[in-house]
Amino acid sequence: MKVNAQHIDNFKENFLKQYKHPYISNDIYEKVFIEEYMYLIYEAANNYNQVIADALINMQISLNVHDLVDQHFSDQASSGHLKQNQLKVLLGDYHSSLFYKLLSNERLTEALYHFLPYIKQINEMKVDLLHNDFPPNKWVDNVLLVYTNLLKGIASYYNIARFEELWLPKVESKILNIYKQLPWFIELKNHDQSQLEKVIELRKQ
Repeated sequence: MKVNAQHIDNFKENFLKQYKHPYISNDIYEKVFIEEYMYLIYEAANNYNQVIADALINMQISLNVHDLVDQHFSDQASSGHLKQNQLKVLLGDYHSSLFYKLLSNERLTEALYHFLPYIKQINEMKVDLLHNDFPPNKWVDNVLLVYTNLLKGIASYYNIARFEELWLPKVESKILNIYKQLPWFIELKNHDQSQLEKVIELRKQ
């Protein structure tokens, strides 16, 4: 089923109305709540269980927020910069805690422990991307792993038939079509713009 933009906007508005941190400005959420991508995760899980869907979106927000944290600021950084950095850390931890809280409150501990390795793999892949250089094709493959791993976890948890063959290529295509909205692709684009754009355009076909 094709989902229109208004439907996705409504999803974002309703989700943030329920889970947004009350003392954090909308500006940060605009940077980390990438509607079209978030909706891929939400729709996949919500077909089976809304609590798991909500928990996973909270975790994805946490992962996105921590991407914004400056790990290399100096002692000479302004107090405003330090405060913003601390707020991002706290916000990431807040949404991560909602992931645990939602699943624990519903006694969905099996789901919680199922998804933790997928989250760990995402973080490990991000470290790999930060500290290693890859040829363009491999860069794109690795970033796709960052953005598809929670979806793979959903497919595994619900035993979705023929996921790798039928569903994953469609998901990857959707992600590649919105790559300019996704921070890790933006970083790669800056790394080697022309080559990476060629790879992405070929993979989108």
